[in-house]
Amino acid sequence: MPGAGRACHEFKSRARRMINARLLHRLRLPLLSFMAATFALLMTQYGWMSRLETALSDHYAFSEPVAPSGRTVLVVIDKAVLEATGRYPADRSMLASALDKLREGGASRVYVDIQLGTIEAPEHDRLPG
Repeated sequence: MPGAGRACHEFKSRARRMINARLLHRLRLPLLSFMAATFALLMTQYGWMSRLETALSDHYAFSEPVAPSGRTVLVVIDKAVLEATGRYPADRSMLASALDKLREGGASRVYVDIQLGTIEAPEHDRLPG
């Protein structure tokens, strides 16, 4: 029977596809979890996360069209501030006080471009309240 061999082959092929489909269905969640974890690791390991964060924060900060109001103020830490404080970056409590004064003065947006690379006492890093 030449047709019997072909039918047997088709049956085996169909059975393999069903087994593969069931196995793939069972492994779907672990595979997706592994892929997500690998992606997250790559994002952090190669600095992609910080690039994404920078791009998103730049987009948020500068995406809204704002008509010039003439009320833009640039606050800089100059030589006089460095001499008065004796260090750079300035003490975090001083920076927080400056931000509070800007808000009290009516600032609707404040962008800070400063690197706080030094480690300070934990009590200086806590938000009040």
